[in-house]
Amino acid sequence: MTEAVEIAESTPGRDNAGDATTQVFVAFVLGGDEYGIDIQSVREIRPYVEPTPAADAPPFVKGTINLRGLVMPIVDLRMKFSLGPIGDTVPTAIIVLNGAEQAIGLIVDSVSGVVDVDLSARRPAPEVGTAMQTEFITGLAIHEGDDGEQMLTLLDIDRLIETIDVGARKNRPSGA
Repeated sequence: MTEAVEIAESTPGRDNAGDATTQVFVAFVLGGDEYGIDIQSVREIRPYVEPTPAADAPPFVKGTINLRGLVMPIVDLRMKFSLGPIGDTVPTAIIVLNGAEQAIGLIVDSVSGVVDVDLSARRPAPEVGTAMQTEFITGLAIHEGDDGEQMLTLLDIDRLIETIDVGARKNRPSGA
């Protein structure tokens, strides 16, 4: 991935509110598992760049990047979900979320693509037995992947953002 992908402009059917049988997710990989974020919460997908370290930030906030004049915090989802280090592999993408008060970037191992999930294929979130906190999971979905049926863990991004305390809650132009 060598350039950013603007979701709002590049995804057909982004505002297909009349289609109540499917929901569109950005699918990504952390460890050996595939996760999904509602595409309406995603601003863009960017190639991974090393963030500038931020003073007094929680350990899962790896730092900040300048995104067209906005200083944006970058969260390592592996650390936030206590999944352990990735090893020698370097993450390949940052998913930029549309935050109500602040855009936030999420470091992921890789982005799988955009997935249409049939609402009838959604299942409730598990009560126990997952490696990450279930408070961030809205459900599970089965979708057709490259290797047949795959399970997608659907994340509650609003809840996740609420738990990320990065200090100042609004983006500021980098010159401020």
